Amino acid sequence: MKLTLKFLTSAAAALILASVPALADVPADIQNNPNLAVINTLLENGVTGCRSEGRFRPDADLTRGEAAEMAVNMADVNAAGAVSGNPTVTAAVQRAVDEGYVPVDWLWTMDRAVTRLEFADMLYAYLSRQPYFGGVCQYLPDAPYDVDPAPGCIVSWNAMSVYGDGRFHPEDTVSRGDACYSVCAMTDLPISDVRDSLPSYNLIPTPYVSQLYPVYAVVGCEGASLLMGLKAKGYCQDMGLREFLDNMPKHSSNPAKGYVGSPYRAGQYSLRTTIYPAPLAQYASQYGKVLDISGSSPGELQAEILSGNPVVAYATLYWEPARYRDYDIEGETVSLLRNNHVVLVNGYDRATGSYHISDPYNEYDTHSEYGYWIDGETFERIYNIRRHALVVE
Repeated sequence: MKLTLKFLTSAAAALILASVPALADVPADIQNNPNLAVINTLLENGVTGCRSEGRFRPDADLTRGEAAEMAVNMADVNAAGAVSGNPTVTAAVQRAVDEGYVPVDWLWTMDRAVTRLEFADMLYAYLSRQPYFGGVCQYLPDAPYDVDPAPGCIVSWNAMSVYGDGRFHPEDTVSRGDACYSVCAMTDLPISDVRDSLPSYNLIPTPYVSQLYPVYAVVGCEGASLLMGLKAKGYCQDMGLREFLDNMPKHSSNPAKGYVGSPYRAGQYSLRTTIYPAPLAQYASQYGKVLDISGSSPGELQAEILSGNPVVAYATLYWEPARYRDYDIEGETVSLLRNNHVVLVNGYDRATGSYHISDPYNEYDTHSEYGYWIDGETFERIYNIRRHALVVE
C-alpha cells in the first residue's frame, strides 16, 4: 500500500499562474487529480504527453522511457524556452544517456517502472550540472547523502518529497502525476490556471439490462454491463442482450482472446467463463467508443464517471473476498479468480466517496432494475484486486 506523501509547498508557492485553453482540452482523467495544474502545464509545453485515447493516466507508474523523455524536454525548456522534439522515445532515451542523465541500460529497459531513487538520480544528474546549483542536501534516513546525494538534494530543491513518515522510500515507483510535479519544480514554466471543473456528484441515466430476464445469461455479466454502458451513451439502442453476447469473440480456454464457455449456462466449473477487457473493448468498438482502461486507479475511474462516462468494472460476486481456482488456459495451469462478477459503475458522489452500481445480476427480482450505492472502501478494495475496467465515451 502506498503511503501518503507529505508534499512541500515552497516551490509551488513561487510558481506563476497563466491562462490555459478551454477545459474541454484537458484530459478527463487528470481533472480531479491533485497534480492537475502541473500536468496540464507540461502537456501544454510538450514536456510530456498522454498515453493513448486522450488519457494521461496520472496515477500510473512512470516508465524509464517516459522519465528520460521528460528529462531531455525539461533541459530544452530551461535552455531554449521550448522543446526541440524527439522523433521516438528511443531517441529521447539515447539523448538522455548521451547527456549523462540516465545509465545506458535504460535503452533496453524503457518500459520498466522507474523507482524514486532512479528518478532522483536522473534529476540530480541534470541539476548538478547547472551553475545555480548550490549542493544543499537534506538528510534522509533511508537514503543518506554519503551513499547517494541525489535524494537529499532533490528533496531540498523541493522537487520531490518525503512520505508522511519522514522517509524517502527509494524503491517505491513514481506516478506520472508526481513526476510532473517534480519536473515543473525544476523549470520556470508558468503554471496553468486550470481548475477542477468536475461536479461533486454525477449519476448517469442508464437503461437497465438484466442478465437473467428476459434473456437468461447467468454468466453473461460482462456483456450485460457493457451493453448498459453503451446504451447510456446513446449507442446500441435497438440491440438486445442475446445479439450482443452471441456476436462476442469466443475462445476455448483463454479469456484474454475471447469469451470462454457459454454465457447462458451455469456450472461450467472447469472453464474460466469470462472475457477480459482488451478483447471485449475491441469487439464493442464497432458499436461505440469503448476503451480498455485496465490499470486505472480509483481516482481515474472517478474522473471518468464525473465526466459522464460510465465504467465497466470487474469485481466479485456479492463483493465478497476473491477466491481462486486453477484453470487450464491453452494447456497451461493458471490460478484465476473464480467468483468473478462484472458491473457498470454509473455514478460517483465525492461527498460520501460512494459509487453507484447498475448490477445486471438482479437475482432477487428479475423483473426489476438492480441499482445501488456502495461505499468507496468496499468498491476500491475489490476493484484494486485486478483493476480491470472499460470506459464508454
